[in-house]
Parts: sequence; structure tokens; C-alpha cells
Amino acid sequence: MIGILDAVKAFTPPHRNIKDVWWDSLFTILQHYCQCLKQLGNLESNPNEPILRHVAACNDERVIQVILDFAEHGALPPDHDFDLEEEDGEEEKAEAKPTPRPSDATTQTAAQKSMGKAKASVISFLTSLCWEIPYDPALPIWRRMRSWLVKGTEDRDDLTNAALMCFANGVRSGECPSKWVELMIADTGLKLLHGDHSLLPVIMPLLSPDTKITTQHALVGLLKNLAHPPENKVILGDAGVIGRLLEMEVFSDKRDVVGTVQGSSAGLIKLLCLDNGKSTITNLC
Repeated sequence: MIGILDAVKAFTPPHRNIKDVWWDSLFTILQHYCQCLKQLGNLESNPNEPILRHVAACNDERVIQVILDFAEHGALPPDHDFDLEEEDGEEEKAEAKPTPRPSDATTQTAAQKSMGKAKASVISFLTSLCWEIPYDPALPIWRRMRSWLVKGTEDRDDLTNAALMCFANGVRSGECPSKWVELMIADTGLKLLHGDHSLLPVIMPLLSPDTKITTQHALVGLLKNLAHPPENKVILGDAGVIGRLLEMEVFSDKRDVVGTVQGSSAGLIKLLCLDNGKSTITNLC
């Protein structure tokens, strides 16, 4: 009996030696599983929240490792041609005029698109899961997110965006009484900007006009979450975040179409200057 995780691992290189007749069935299982993960991580769907918390509480490193590996390395086996052509009913087949069978290139393109959707669904699930897993740099999921910040800047902006959103959610993670929420946010935010595990060295280079808009949006969202503790306001201010934001040209005329980035950037500047006279005088005067 093939388990669901086996189907995920089958599409994570190095590919296993699996009988050719199994690949299409495994691909179908994979797609449905990834879609289920995406729905599970839908934070707007309240019925799913207890299940997501349970998954986060279990924090099964084996399962998370398989999912992380697939999101980063998942690929189709090079020696199998997937048949994604939809089958018609028997009556429709009898009445329909013969049509040419799609070329191998066409079916492989469709398979690649389906693989891309599956990986995107997994990444969506991971960003929601990190909302429920308190930040600890020793945990595999947080170690992988940090590596994605570096790897993504090279050739995988989807990994960069995922890591930025996961860290942003991690700052606000956890289930606790409301009176402790502010303290928890501050504690996690401090961990992300202090010591050997500080994110500053890897996120500051992203404050560039050459950074893609989607990454800019995720980056500003993370910085806003990090800017709440008073100590972090000083760190981010001294690092020149406000100046780098202006250099990123988020408020230029050509960026008017990106209202979300502009609005988030304005909110970030407000946070950094609130009760922080040094940043206000240094950067805005």
C-alpha cells in the first residue's frame, strides 16, 4: 500500500525506481493531497483552525521535512510522459469527430503547470502553518526558511516570498490569552533581529528597486511585524531601513499601481518613527 507521503516523496529527486504504470496515479494523489493542504491552511476557513493547530502542535519533523523538500526540489520524473488528457463519455466519444492527440510537449507542459500548482499549494500551507509554530531557530522548519531567503534570492523568488511570509507569521504565532499577545510578539521579534540568527544580513539586500514587487510586499509586511518592539525600532532605524525604503522607490510615480506596497511602506515608516525620535530626525529631517 502506497502512503500519501510516499506519493510526495516520489516526486522529490532523486526519483525512485517506480513502475511506469504507477506514475500517473501517483501524480493524481499528489495533486489532491497538495490541494487538501492548501485548504487546511486557509486561515479564513475557521473550521480548519483547530486541525492546523493540531498539526503545528505535533510538529512531526519527518512529515514537515518531506513537505519542505517537495516545495523546494519537487519535479517530474524525466523518463515518464504524463497523460493529462481528460476522458470523454462513451457517447461523446462515438459522436465526436476524431481530434489529434496532444503532442508529448503539450502534455508535459500541462504536467509542469500542475506540478507548479501543487508546489504553490504546499507553500501556501507552510505559510499558514508557521502562524501556529512559535519561532525557534533550532527547529527544522525555521532553519529551512532562513536558507530559502538566501537560495530564493538566487533563482527562486517563490521561496524568498514564502520565507518572508513565514517569518512574518511566526512573529505573530501562538495561541495565548490576549494580555500576553504583545509580549509574545515582542519576544519573537527580538529573536529575529538579535544575535547570530538575526535576519538583517539576509533581508537588507532585498530593499532594492530591482526586487520584484511581490517580494517587496512580503518584505515590508515582515518588517512591519518586526518594528513593534521598541528595541527593534532602534535596530531597524540604525540599519537604515527608512532610507533603503526610499531608495526602493516605493513612492515614485511609476509605482502608483502598487498601492499595497506603498500603504504598507507608509505604515512601516510610521511604526519606526513612533516613540523613536532618533529615526525621525535621522531619516526624515
